Amino acid sequence: MTNQAVTLWIPGLLDHFKPDQQAWWSGSAFQTLLNKADVYPLKPYSFIERASQLFHQPQTLSAAATMASVELADFDPQAFWLKVDPVQMIPDRDTLVLVSAQDLDITQVESQALLDAFNQHFAEDGVKLEWGANDSWYMRLPQAVDLQTTDLAQANYRNLHGLYPSGHAGSYWRTLMNEVQMLFYQHPVNLARRELGQAEINSVWVWGEGQIKLDTIQMRPQAKIWGHHAYLKGLANLAQAQFQKTPSDHQAWCLDRTQQAHLITLDLKPLMEPDTETTDNQLLLKLEKDWMQGLLEDLKQARIHSLFIDLGDTKGFLIEPSHLRRFWRRWRNPLKS
Repeated sequence: MTNQAVTLWIPGLLDHFKPDQQAWWSGSAFQTLLNKADVYPLKPYSFIERASQLFHQPQTLSAAATMASVELADFDPQAFWLKVDPVQMIPDRDTLVLVSAQDLDITQVESQALLDAFNQHFAEDGVKLEWGANDSWYMRLPQAVDLQTTDLAQANYRNLHGLYPSGHAGSYWRTLMNEVQMLFYQHPVNLARRELGQAEINSVWVWGEGQIKLDTIQMRPQAKIWGHHAYLKGLANLAQAQFQKTPSDHQAWCLDRTQQAHLITLDLKPLMEPDTETTDNQLLLKLEKDWMQGLLEDLKQARIHSLFIDLGDTKGFLIEPSHLRRFWRRWRNPLKS
């Protein structure tokens, strides 16, 4: 087991991380791991870009094509793929603010009804949506188009000025998005939502364009991705790696860790206590108990040969068993610039 390399990725953790204000920080496994590590600069990539990078891909795999490979039964790797996801657009002075479908609680009936309305309306244009999930729609095109878009996660809750599709095909897709707003506005789904005081599903966001080029994918049959995101599952699928949902804690992970390399992605939302307001301190203490203590012990016992920690910022932390002997770094705070 000593030939195992582990990457622990916790996107967005630093939004909750104030070590100078936490009584638990001094002497914690978390502090030890970060203090002893070699620190590497990271570019402020999006979730999609960072996932490809952490899984050692030479280039970022298209979000639409990668996710379609696991969400659509008849996925075609030769097609050019787009994500055309349902969203809410909220007027904000002279522009709009986007709210992604993940925050709209769209039911399958609502999602399918709006998708069907889209396909009927745009049938003459020769474009058609395909249903992947309630909040995940796709479009396949027979050939590539000149289109540059903004990742949905980067557009979420943002003023959309300057974020709309660009490129030679950009004007068509901007027009389509405007037309969808008019189409969806009077749709029975939104009429019912307005009656109930629910957020409307009144537009789509086009993003994630691209094709799968199999000859550029770094195959990793001895690796495993742990996560919940469809992109991570697609990334593992295309790279011939294994995929499994993130386990509840380090102990559960130890029950199935036979692969040589592991990318463990921790989503913070499931870690928050349901129906309660979990404080930052409680969240960090849970991470300390559930993951950091066990991973530190793995390094001490040389059960893994390296651990790379990515907290979703511009620094990565690489720790090897020999690094734990760096006694002179006891009071170092690597999170400060």
